[in-house]
Amino acid sequence: MGLTNKAHQYLQQDDTESVEALFGGPPTDISLFYPDRSEFHVSEVANFTHVAFAYDLAKNKPDAAETRLRLLTELGYHTKEQLRSLKQELDFARMRYNLSQLQEGLANAINIEGSFRAGNQQTNEPPVFQHPEIQWLYQYGYTIPTDKVATLLALPRPSLTTDLSTVLLDTIYRYEHFQEEDWDEKRHNFASHALLLATELQAHECLEAVLETLRQGGDFREFWWGDYTDDFYVPYFRRLLPQQADALKAFMLEPDVNTYSKSTISNAWEQAVQDYPEWKPLAQTWYADVFAYFLNHADDEDLLDADLIAFMISDVTTLHLTELMPLIRTAYARNLVTLNIQGDLADVEREMIKRSLPPDHRPLRSIREQYEYLRDPSAWHKTHPDPELEAWREARKEYLLNNPKESEWDFLDDEDDDTPPNGALFPSQRSSYPMPRQVQPTPGRNDKVSVRYTDGKVVKDVKYKKVEADILAGKCVLV
Repeated sequence: MGLTNKAHQYLQQDDTESVEALFGGPPTDISLFYPDRSEFHVSEVANFTHVAFAYDLAKNKPDAAETRLRLLTELGYHTKEQLRSLKQELDFARMRYNLSQLQEGLANAINIEGSFRAGNQQTNEPPVFQHPEIQWLYQYGYTIPTDKVATLLALPRPSLTTDLSTVLLDTIYRYEHFQEEDWDEKRHNFASHALLLATELQAHECLEAVLETLRQGGDFREFWWGDYTDDFYVPYFRRLLPQQADALKAFMLEPDVNTYSKSTISNAWEQAVQDYPEWKPLAQTWYADVFAYFLNHADDEDLLDADLIAFMISDVTTLHLTELMPLIRTAYARNLVTLNIQGDLADVEREMIKRSLPPDHRPLRSIREQYEYLRDPSAWHKTHPDPELEAWREARKEYLLNNPKESEWDFLDDEDDDTPPNGALFPSQRSSYPMPRQVQPTPGRNDKVSVRYTDGKVVKDVKYKKVEADILAGKCVLV
């Protein structure tokens, strides 16, 4: 007991090294420190296990600490209130552990921000278009009249797609010019209009201009599209697959391109194959080529992107492209996958077999529907629910109602009074030990004591003989 008490003193200061010196190593198993003994009193096992529990918490090992807490529960030595306190310590430790893992993941993340490449090509002069109607794109936000959209789509395709490409490049060559202005929904959404029109036209003629906007780095992308990047780029790339798969693959292999710019292409494949399952072999070959290239050029700091690889693995998992597992295992073995994004290899293997959630399948909307969605995304989702997702939610709700999941620690939340432990509190009856009865000694008549009366009044530092009669009469208790 002296060793465990000393160990607790060290652990209150997070001094795990002194604990290891005290026991000659980590406190793992009491029998290892007393090899000549085959039997131990429950109090010895419980106190040693309590030390091991506190040691594991100090070493930031919540899973190991939880195993210790299970043993303490089965021993039946501690009261329920004591176990509640230990469980609370464990919960706080797990939160700290999860936060530290998240921070470590962010600190060690391997991603590519990209850089703006047209700093020496900036101008304040607006471009000249073949069609004056293109100026409408600079005059309206997402409330652009439908008749003007129809007029634009009816323009001659060759000259229209050329003008749309020019609009997209205007985001690059006048980037600094527009940065100096306050954001205006009518003036700054011209490129968004251009992408929507190019998507509706399935305009492969605009592909190079579209890719050029994605080459300009994260700050550029954030300025023009922010959280709506996928809403504009993914539908465009979906319209071009699989015909433009090689051009998109070449872009994926370029160095110094922002993580999220490339991830839009992978996401486009994932969405497209859900629409056309017969494209799965094409997607599998495409992903295999990209994965293999990344693995073969992992020493290229301008290309290696563990975040992107994680996003791609997520898309591949959704499509159940199981033949890519050898490449995925290699990526994990070489620490080229951001765990905070995708989870560990076991998660991937499990999801490859059976997804725990329905795939995030987004409809390929017409340009009219796209404008309706962009004007009010929340309203759109309410009026256009995903039937597959809704069916999954209903099935999940019914399952949880019929199969309530009970935690092994639920008994600690019971509101019943704490009772003396003797194995009766716990599910397991394998260990039942008599508890020593602790009796508080009666103070001497001249000893100073503190008492609390039934009305809540507390009297401190009073001689016992002055309150003895009240105590015996039940009017107050020692505190």
